[in-house]
Amino acid sequence: MDNAEGGGSEQTDDIAARQFELLKFDLECSLKLQHWDDLEQTVKAFLEFEGADRWDSLADLVIVVHDSASTAGSLSTASSARIRELLQKCINETWKKDKDIIKMSRWLRLTFTINLRDEDTVFTLQIVQQAAAIAQKGFSHSTQVEKYPLDELTWLATMAFNKAVDILTAGSDEEAQPWINAALELARWADDEGGLHANLTSKKLVAEARLKERKA
Repeated sequence: MDNAEGGGSEQTDDIAARQFELLKFDLECSLKLQHWDDLEQTVKAFLEFEGADRWDSLADLVIVVHDSASTAGSLSTASSARIRELLQKCINETWKKDKDIIKMSRWLRLTFTINLRDEDTVFTLQIVQQAAAIAQKGFSHSTQVEKYPLDELTWLATMAFNKAVDILTAGSDEEAQPWINAALELARWADDEGGLHANLTSKKLVAEARLKERKA
């Protein structure tokens, strides 16, 4: 009897897994064909799939979107904006339903990592800014948000700062400034008595001094 029940459970899980893979396939098709109306409904079904963790599903969604965009070579400005808008909506809705700061921080790290090398850095920068806003609420002892995990915050702030340094090295001061601001703002809310913020501020001054020497 137990074996029969176990087999039934495994079969159900297998069917669910296949259905989820079909949803992924539908998502890829909608993205490649840029069927935005269909995409909205597919994403909704994707995130509300019964038995799937919303944060894991959201991670899968980001990977599928990024892979599809990379395969396409280059999307139009309008298409890129539409995808970012949809992803942002998914993030916000998932966060409202499951205020799990650990899963949220891991998701932000994943999203930042796979999008970091893209030429269009608007969405990636927004990830850092969103993390800073969430971290501020946790730092301020919000009743709804726990403190941002220190290791995740440190990693993201440091990587954002390194991105700013790379941009400065390439000679684009104006483009680097939003990244510096975002990294320092995120570091400000680290639960480490100001250590990370002081460290990145010091590195900022060194980087700016070297840049001035190079221009002189």
